[in-house]
Amino acid sequence: MLLFPAAIDSARYQHKLKTNGVRLVFVLENLDGSPESVILESLFEDIAEYYSKNLARGVTKGMRENAFHCLHTGGIPPLGYDIDPTTKRLFVNAEEAETVRLIYKMCHDGHGYKQIIAHLNALGRKTKLGNPFGKNSIHDLLVNEKYRGTYVFATRGANATITPMRMKMSFVSTTEYPPSSNRPFSMPCKRK
Repeated sequence: MLLFPAAIDSARYQHKLKTNGVRLVFVLENLDGSPESVILESLFEDIAEYYSKNLARGVTKGMRENAFHCLHTGGIPPLGYDIDPTTKRLFVNAEEAETVRLIYKMCHDGHGYKQIIAHLNALGRKTKLGNPFGKNSIHDLLVNEKYRGTYVFATRGANATITPMRMKMSFVSTTEYPPSSNRPFSMPCKRK
């Protein structure tokens, strides 16, 4: 009988319904409005809230454990990587990896976002979702730690077994990337 994630929200909205003349009927529980059914309804809501919070904690724990072992935790893998269905680890997709390397090379050679985007779209290259490239997709790719071989989950890095795809270039040394501060990292790629 979980209407809302928190019992307080359930009580608030049930009160609104009641003040507007709407009677809420639960099909699976026989709550007739007696004093006992009020207590029973509160108990059901509290148990449902506990179940919801406990489930969320379990899911988060499982995702952290998977991340600790550098297993894919869900979502779409970055461009240039695919997920091995048996090991659930990222592996390099050779066809897409060429696009990633081209982006890094063009950035290293001093090309701006607009030039990179125009070149990629002229070549017919697409993002992982099959869309044309834009500034956000280029930026997200350039700052993604997975291309360096570092698996990041919940803002914590792990010593990963991801094959690094980024070309070793003079503008990014392993000591300067990522920066030690919590400031957002920006690649030295021009934003023309």
